[in-house]
This record gives sequence, structure tokens and C-alpha cells, in this order.
Amino acid sequence: MFISCKDNNNSSEERGTVSEASEVSDYNLLNDEGYSKEEIQALNQTARNILEHRIEQDSNIWAHIEYQIWAYEFVYQNGKMSEKGDYDGYWIDMDKKHLYTYGFKENQLGSGKYHYSPHTELLLLVDDNPKIKPRQYKAKITGQMMVLAGNPEYRDNGFQSKLVRVNSISE
Repeated sequence: MFISCKDNNNSSEERGTVSEASEVSDYNLLNDEGYSKEEIQALNQTARNILEHRIEQDSNIWAHIEYQIWAYEFVYQNGKMSEKGDYDGYWIDMDKKHLYTYGFKENQLGSGKYHYSPHTELLLLVDDNPKIKPRQYKAKITGQMMVLAGNPEYRDNGFQSKLVRVNSISE
């Protein structure tokens, strides 16, 4: 297990609180289109069980995923590549307790629980909001960059993103 150098004392108050107006559609990186409420509920239940099992089997937290905040640089979604700057301000931050937050600029838009294994390179994200479907990616991490390639498990295989490390969400 690696030790992280990131200061995890950042509270949600420092980042901004979860917006009351924030609905599922406000954060277009969730890839939730085309799902019924019932499908999302079933996927969430299954994913929570898988997540807990994975954490039970391998509870290590890996510094190369939680060390700093990740900012989205490019996104490939719905057959279209984003332009440079389209995702400026969008971020995700994973901590040492298998928890993550995400947002836009100073506003935290959501949170959840995650598991990452460097052995399989799978990153599973289960949102605290039961209206948001789980997501699973193949995470390729090299130095200051991470590429998330969607996994067919939750029909994310048409989604890819490139993220870069930042010291704070204001960068």
C-alpha cells in the first residue's frame, strides 16, 4: 500500500456545498442517458454489493489515484470528442476512505464511494444519489495523467476521458 501526500482535510465547505438545484442532468459526465429509474435502481443495488465485496477483498488505497484532485481535460462521449477547454472546471477527487466527490469549479455536485484496483485497472464509482447509475472504467494512470475508458458493465463503453492532476479545484 502506498502513502498519499494529499491533504485530505478539505471539507465540502471549502469546496462549496452540494447544490440543492443540482439534478442528475447538471453534471454531463455521468453518462446516464437512456436508463429507466428501475434500471438505475437495480444497477445501483448490484454495484453497491460488488463495491463492498471488492473493498472487503482489497481495501488498499493507492496513492496514484487519490494523491491529488483530477481535472477533466478531454471527453469522448456519444461519438464526439470535446474541444480543449470544454470541460475546464470539472473535477473529481478521491480520498483515502474509498470516498469521492465531484463538481464544477467551487461547487461540489455530488459524492459517492469507489474502489480501484491497480491489478485489474478497474475503477468502480457508485454515487450517493440513487438516481445516478454506477460507472466503471478501465483506469490507465501514468504520472500526472489518467485516462478513463468506459466499461460495458454499465454501458459506459462509449465514454472516455482524459484527466490531469491539479493541486486545487481553482487551477
